[in-house]
Amino acid sequence: MHKAYFYSSCIICKHILIWQADCNINCKYIINRLNKIIMETQAIIITLILGAVAGWLGGQLFQGSGLGLLGNIVVGILGGFIGYWVFGRLHISLGTGVLGYILTSAIGAVILLAVLNIILPRRI
Repeated sequence: MHKAYFYSSCIICKHILIWQADCNINCKYIINRLNKIIMETQAIIITLILGAVAGWLGGQLFQGSGLGLLGNIVVGILGGFIGYWVFGRLHISLGTGVLGYILTSAIGAVILLAVLNIILPRRI
């Protein structure tokens, strides 16, 4: 059994921390946990980016203008839930992968914006 040294920085004071763990079990657990955190972070970033693209596309299709970055992300992610729910009920699939997600979310965003427009009409 050997010792493994891990380097990280303190998020408050930015000092470098060095800590060690027995390679028997701790190293494998720590490495797996760090990889899982990195994967979760990447998934969140990808979801936000795809939600922003889908929300922007839904906003362009519905009213011809964007909703701002935060509005696009929220509408795109909620549109994804709505789109997958509606298409699941109708047994329709627009494909898998990034393009299928963006199309499904954009159509769901259009549905969401249409319902919101009916419930809360704009005052011009």
